[in-house]
Amino acid sequence: MVVRINRVKPEGVAQPEIELHTRWKDNWGVKITVVKVKANRVTYIRDGYGHECVCTSVRLKREFTFLQEESEKHQAEIKACGRKQIAALRHALGATGEGAK
Repeated sequence: MVVRINRVKPEGVAQPEIELHTRWKDNWGVKITVVKVKANRVTYIRDGYGHECVCTSVRLKREFTFLQEESEKHQAEIKACGRKQIAALRHALGATGEGAK
């Protein structure tokens, strides 16, 4: 048996990883935000729709287009909002702790 070694370099765009708070767009232009990722299931919320939707990761990659610019912007907004909430909680806890002494 002859072993053939394929020396062709891979080409094309790599598939993005499915992560929390990433933004995707479907064929109709509706944008979604990934909320949960578990094993083979992805939970997302459509813009303008209040309920969560669930699909497989294969279906998400097949039917949706990754929006890198919006994902980075969205993640930065979420981090900034989280930092503000943490600072507010720390301030509230610090004020409560001083008043209790």
